[in-house]
Amino acid sequence: MPAPPESDEAAAPPPRLTERADAGTPPRLTERVAPPGARPPDAAVDTAANPAADTALAALGADLKQLLATTLASAVAELKDEIRRELGREASTASTPTATISRQETAPMSIPMEKTYDPQAIERSRYQQWEEAGHFRPGGSGEPYCIMLPPPNVTGSLHMGHAFQDTLMDALVRYQRMNGRNTLWQCGTDHAGIATQIVVERQLAAGGRTRHDLGRDAFVDAVWQWKGESGGTITRQLRRMGASMDWSRERFTLDEDLSRAVREVFVSLYDEGLIYRGKRLVNWDPVLHTAISDLEVVSEEENGHLWHMRYPLADGSGEVIVATTRPETMLGDTAVAVHPEDQRYRRLIGKRVRLPLTEREIPIIADDYVDPEFGSGCVKIPPAHDFNDYDMGQRHNLEMINVLTVDAAIDLPGT
Repeated sequence: MPAPPESDEAAAPPPRLTERADAGTPPRLTERVAPPGARPPDAAVDTAANPAADTALAALGADLKQLLATTLASAVAELKDEIRRELGREASTASTPTATISRQETAPMSIPMEKTYDPQAIERSRYQQWEEAGHFRPGGSGEPYCIMLPPPNVTGSLHMGHAFQDTLMDALVRYQRMNGRNTLWQCGTDHAGIATQIVVERQLAAGGRTRHDLGRDAFVDAVWQWKGESGGTITRQLRRMGASMDWSRERFTLDEDLSRAVREVFVSLYDEGLIYRGKRLVNWDPVLHTAISDLEVVSEEENGHLWHMRYPLADGSGEVIVATTRPETMLGDTAVAVHPEDQRYRRLIGKRVRLPLTEREIPIIADDYVDPEFGSGCVKIPPAHDFNDYDMGQRHNLEMINVLTVDAAIDLPGT
């Protein structure tokens, strides 16, 4: 291919980037346009043999260095100004005119960083904002979704078990809320009447007083005061954990409308014959004079003594030896039990014995619960004073006789 014709304009220098310094505008890079008709430089030109290319590259490097320095200095200055504004350290000129301090005279500023993450700095304020904005209230347009918080007792503060279950419920509620469902996490506390009474009575005892010294009304007021203190601790703990409950609906199990609903349900169930009253074995507190739940009883094992007592047969043909660790409940015995396969007593099953001190006749029954190897293999059964004997009494339809007063003193019926 023939070479293109040479022209006088071919000797013109190649395009290069130059700095244009217009008044009032920051420096910028512009491209110098080659004369019309000029041939573009050959890509294979040897820069070592082209002084014009060397000059253009050197000018370009200088331009880039100057631009970088100017941009960096401007960015650093803007960052410092922003930090001053955020920290509130920018000099104020609103009240007293002051001389302008040049950037060169300002000491460099340092921002201390905490060594550990401090959640209290942000979590309390954020939670308060969420609660006040109503973010925890039902508001979605989707299918309803509700979780009822198992109400913690107002007898103290929350423990790790509460924290674990509340975290799981919070995760479920937040997930459903973000999915657009009409979500409610119902919160509240439980009165735990007996446990609360124990706490309040201990406080009174520390001051040398009892509930009888206060009277019923004053004692009830003291219990409600304790509820306010303890219940407030629990709700503060839940808020501190970030639980997204609807606090506008917070309830207490002794709220008047809730108590009325409970009474109505129980009366309705009783009227319909679905519940009934009957004698049941309970854990009795001789100090508070009330029944308490199994969860509030601390059982301890202790060494006892095995007593052997003679129960004469009602027909006068002999006697049986009864072994027991609780002779004080003898007055409540309504049967004597043996194992049905125990050859020593098989002939006596169905007969009756005369209970010492009372002369009351009670039957001899057979039950697999009896251990032939324990004591004499013949045991007394007071269904009203032992849970195992209560179960046996239910199986054999035995009478239940209570021999204890409300103060746990022995009371012989009929005396």
